[in-house]
Amino acid sequence: EKNIERDIASASVHIKEAHALLPEYRPLTVECAEILIGAEKSNEWIGVYESLSPNLRADGRLTMLYGAALARLGEYRRAANIVTEGLLVPDIKEGEYSLSEIWIEIYSGILAKEKGVKTPTPEEVLAAYPLPRALDFRMH
Repeated sequence: EKNIERDIASASVHIKEAHALLPEYRPLTVECAEILIGAEKSNEWIGVYESLSPNLRADGRLTMLYGAALARLGEYRRAANIVTEGLLVPDIKEGEYSLSEIWIEIYSGILAKEKGVKTPTPEEVLAAYPLPRALDFRMH
């Protein structure tokens, strides 16, 4: 559905059904998170995440995606408390932008909501809230 039909809404229904069959299978859980967030169903991903076993809730990528979902819902401070320098995402790859994009989304929301900056650019966000080196996997 997602890859061939480009129907993320339908894919979100099917991925939740699949995840219910194998809730402890990490790759499926990661895919479930990405699809639900992409389908603008962050509340559903948060519900799934909060129902996971402690082992999976401790997973860095799943925690990162939990923070992303919170940011999408405007819960920027909660997301910022999750996506910190101490967050370890062992399977992140050099050149991957996912973590830096989440950081920018979180702090863009904080700048807009708390500081009154209308539509801050990524450059303005990073100037006000520099991305910690430990979280920066972008290629420079």
